[in-house]
This record gives sequence, structure tokens and C-alpha cells, in this order.
Amino acid sequence: MHTSSLTQLAVGSTYMSPMWFSFYRRDGQNDSCGFEHVFVGESKGDVIVGFHNWIQFYIEEGRGHVDYLGYVRPRPAGRQVPDTADNEDRLVSVQFSWRGEEKSASTFFVGTSPEFELALYTLIFLCNPQQDKTFLELGPYDMNVVCYRIRSKYGDKVATAYPELLGEDPSNELQAGAL
Repeated sequence: MHTSSLTQLAVGSTYMSPMWFSFYRRDGQNDSCGFEHVFVGESKGDVIVGFHNWIQFYIEEGRGHVDYLGYVRPRPAGRQVPDTADNEDRLVSVQFSWRGEEKSASTFFVGTSPEFELALYTLIFLCNPQQDKTFLELGPYDMNVVCYRIRSKYGDKVATAYPELLGEDPSNELQAGAL
């Protein structure tokens, strides 16, 4: 690896680590960080917050900790939405309970890598410091990517980041059934 590449990697790591992994106060003293909130999920009293990653959903469902209750499918731009989910769906909003606590909706990509999501959310976090929502066309989907920040004298931190379904389309109604 070239020296300048190593320098860029070190600078990126130095900047990204506090943004995603430094703890901040959500409920108690420094009890939360952006990565945990987005990719793992947290309990805030009897409410689930965060939990915007399909891999975590898959793992927790396999362990019997997630009870899947239904989903909302987005309408891809310019396409009809079939009656059932298929292997091409890459963005869903699901309702579920996790360890006995219910989450009415959590939207996440399906089939993407954590690296892709971390890069996408980081890019939006850095490019739009004054906006909480950024419109994005990604493949067949029109969406907002929501990215809230915690402002700090030590540098801004990710509070949450997730894709958001758009529109008041009738196909965006909660549906029971298997993904």
C-alpha cells in the first residue's frame, strides 16, 4: 500500500471512529453510540430504538429474540408492487418485537453489506451537516436517508441513520407474512 493511502486510511479512521463509536448520553451517562444504535439496536425503557440493520435482524430472529410481525414494502420508482415479497426487495420497513419490546417500524436495506451502509451513512453525515434528511435515488428506489447527529464540542457524532420509505402510496401498508 502506498504511503499516502496509509495516511488517508489513518485520517479516515481517526475521524470515523469518534463519529460512530464515541459514547454519548441518550438515557444515562455515556450509554449510547451511533454504531450500536443503528446496527445493533437499543432499549430505551420499554421502547426499542435504532435497530436498522438486516443482518442484526436475521441473527436475532435466528436466536428467537425477534418476533416478526409484518412489513411495509416501498414502491420502486416506475414499477408495480407485486402482492408478495420477493428476492429482489432491497428496502423494507418491518414491525417486530425484540426481547419482548415492540418496534412499530424499523426501515432497513436488505442484502447490503455493513460496509456499504456505514459508507453511505457517513457520506450523508459529512456532506449534509445542516440537514436531517437527504433525498436519494438508489437503484429502483426513491428514498430519504435520515441522519441525525449529536453536536459536541469534541466533534459531531451519529445519533441515528436509516433509509426512509417515501410517499403515501397504498402499497406502503403493513402486511403480514414472511419476508
